[in-house]
Amino acid sequence: MLLSLGSVARLAEPKLDKVPRLSRALLLAGDPPSSLWVVSQDKMRKVQVDDELGRSSLISASMSADGTIVASAHRIHGDSFTRSPRLLVSTYSTTTGKWTDHKDLEVVGGAVAISPDGSHLACFARKMPDATSGLRVLDLNTERIVAGPELPERAGSAISWSPDGRSLAFDWANGMSPGLEVAIFVWDVHTKALRRLTNGLSPAWSPSGEWIAFVDLPDPAHSGLEYRFALVHPDGTGYRALMRFHSDVVPRLQPVWSPDSTTLLVNTSRNPDEDSFNLDTLDLATLKRTTRFNNTRPVFAWALAK
Repeated sequence: MLLSLGSVARLAEPKLDKVPRLSRALLLAGDPPSSLWVVSQDKMRKVQVDDELGRSSLISASMSADGTIVASAHRIHGDSFTRSPRLLVSTYSTTTGKWTDHKDLEVVGGAVAISPDGSHLACFARKMPDATSGLRVLDLNTERIVAGPELPERAGSAISWSPDGRSLAFDWANGMSPGLEVAIFVWDVHTKALRRLTNGLSPAWSPSGEWIAFVDLPDPAHSGLEYRFALVHPDGTGYRALMRFHSDVVPRLQPVWSPDSTTLLVNTSRNPDEDSFNLDTLDLATLKRTTRFNNTRPVFAWALAK
């Protein structure tokens, strides 16, 4: 189970100036499931820690649009530590300061994505003795689980909800060419319709609903791992390249939208051995790129600070 805040006081607390923060913003940052913080400009709340995991980034956590619910996963209590520990999906209320486990959703890593209104979450569930692996959607009010497309346990790494909570965008490599040729798909939770959107990975749906930001893949005709952050409309039209960057590791972290859909916060790998990142903001009107933090922890969500 997750350790309580009181039980981890002995652990070294990161300094506020070493944790990503922005003016008037509430950010979700860290290395889940080993650590996770909700950070405002002048405050930091530690919501998740597992000192036995060290600094391990296995989960892409998320936060509701109003910043009241965090979705992540934690190592199953009593499970022996392995290279791929069993993880149980859980949600945290910033109002009550309590975690709630969702016992029927076990993952080996990847995204745990909360819907913008905090009513549902989605993840890539692991294969169980009586169930296949694949995309799963949990209604947090009823605990009812809806099964999405069947996928290998490690097929995808990113999931993003449409602002109306009707659809999910996710990346998927299964059935495609080997290597980095990954595609983004959109799945309608209600009709179960699945469609391919574009080549790429790490999709992030804008709060306005107008765009899906994603990582475009390197051109195989050119040497070097040069990626692009790009935009596309949810119907697949209007492709727009935003910025280029190099990465020695596959950039699985999604770009993070500002609540007003005018700015992207982008995590780019700084030191793969230490899992550290550089963080920039990108103004979509001017394409001005501003470096905010170097050699820091990644950011998973951005809400307005109250």
